[in-house]
Amino acid sequence: MKLARARQAEQAEPTKAAAPVIRRAWAFALMLLWLLAMLALWETLAWFSGQRQIWMVLAIAVCSALSLKIGGWPRQPSRVAIALTGSALGIFAGLWLLAVLPIGAMMGQPPWIAAGNMGPDLAWTLTRLGSTPIDWTLTALAMPLAAWLAR
Repeated sequence: MKLARARQAEQAEPTKAAAPVIRRAWAFALMLLWLLAMLALWETLAWFSGQRQIWMVLAIAVCSALSLKIGGWPRQPSRVAIALTGSALGIFAGLWLLAVLPIGAMMGQPPWIAAGNMGPDLAWTLTRLGSTPIDWTLTALAMPLAAWLAR
């Protein structure tokens, strides 16, 4: 009887130890999927409306923070750091693709091919030329929003 309980306890320990790792991997994968979906939505809205739709930076910040919460990432400083990193990468990719859309369309290339062909200098120049002070303000507000929602 005691031997059976000891075996059950030994078998249960690895499962308990692996649960936080699996939960974090799930939350991270959920965040990446949501970021990709939001990027696709942002670029689609920008393409069909002919405007930058910069308010989507706030949606990316909300998605990166809340997907970690929903996915079960523990309430630790690492959740805020991952949400900030995900938001920054999502905003960077979104702004890069916004710069790529018109150039790729002129060259007859899809955005994912044109993004690899455009250098960072041209992307930064196009982003600066196409952005208004409201765009920069919303972009600056996205990071504190992600940190606040992820805590």
